[in-house]
Amino acid sequence: MPNESNDLIFEVSAASLALASAPAVVSAGSIDANRCRFVFDSTWARYGSRTAFFGAHRDGMKPTLLSRDSEADTFSCHIPRSVLARLQHGGDLLISLSGYDGENESTLRTALCSVALQGSGNTDIYLSAEERSAFLEQCSAFLAFVEGVAAEIKGILSAELVDDHLIITLTDLTQIDLGDIRGPQGIQGIQGAQGAKGDRGTVIENAEVVDGHLYLELNDGNPYGDTVLVDCGAVKGQKGDTGQQGPQGVQGEKGNSGTGISSISFSGGNFIFTLTNGNTLQVRVPDKSFTVTSGNSTLTKTASEWVQYYYDEIVGAEATLGAIEGMVGQ
Repeated sequence: MPNESNDLIFEVSAASLALASAPAVVSAGSIDANRCRFVFDSTWARYGSRTAFFGAHRDGMKPTLLSRDSEADTFSCHIPRSVLARLQHGGDLLISLSGYDGENESTLRTALCSVALQGSGNTDIYLSAEERSAFLEQCSAFLAFVEGVAAEIKGILSAELVDDHLIITLTDLTQIDLGDIRGPQGIQGIQGAQGAKGDRGTVIENAEVVDGHLYLELNDGNPYGDTVLVDCGAVKGQKGDTGQQGPQGVQGEKGNSGTGISSISFSGGNFIFTLTNGNTLQVRVPDKSFTVTSGNSTLTKTASEWVQYYYDEIVGAEATLGAIEGMVGQ
């Protein structure tokens, strides 16, 4: 409903934002005339930092930090001039609010609220009085300069902007550099509200290579949550061509001399091997009996007796390891 002041009063209940009252006519030309005041419910008590967002469309909303009013339990701010400039021909002003709770790192954001503005058609209203005065002085000085030049020469052939300098080319082809025509740098905008805390990231629980493929076991950061196995593909390249044979290695050092058998004897059912290093080795012949039949004669002896017989009668002291192996074979 209309009110007698120039203020736009909004009621804020949790995430709901609604226009409670406004002047009879709200114009885009009412710079610093219409102040937006916001009355919050108890839901907003813990959100100490509160920011209003204004825009002519959903994209490009401009933030403005709210300040607490001293005379009432409300927060207020002015509508940014850059937003009103986009609505100089009229349209819907979009507004939303955001609050940040630093202790709990949480954010509350309201839905969009729209306010219809009448167009002004006058772009001068988007300059302050000081800015308008300075701009008009520059325009007057420029016009005076052009009039003076025009009085002395035939006229201006062209004007162009080079590296932010206005360059005037006269009809006699002389050029005049009017200097940098950029205005002073604007003041820095206020810092925006801190964004909401991001979602929990994905955690790699395990990684292993199976059959040449890299497998990652992922979860959503919850140690008790479900995991997902992701095949990242082959990580082992194809087998390369066989390389050329390398050069022959250096011949190794000569090994130590081995130990041989210098003599063999048989005594008491044992073969006695005398080694080249002076040691002896005894091998016991089993006491099993064997019977040999030749024609009408039969002879039974133990293995030891048979070996002793062959050794004494056939081999003698000249026995060799090969001959003894032959006797044992018989």
